[in-house]
Amino acid sequence: MPKGITREKVVAAALELLDEKGIEGVTVRALAERLDVRAPALYWHLRNK
Repeated sequence: MPKGITREKVVAAALELLDEKGIEGVTVRALAERLDVRAPALYWHLRNK
């Protein structure tokens, strides 16, 4: 994954977004922004969303 992003970091970021913004706030775009990557990178590296 780019920039040392791990599945654990993605899950942690998603949980932070969920806590802050609710379920509607957990989007691939918001998650990518939080992780400082582009959205397609998440789709590429996390095929089993």
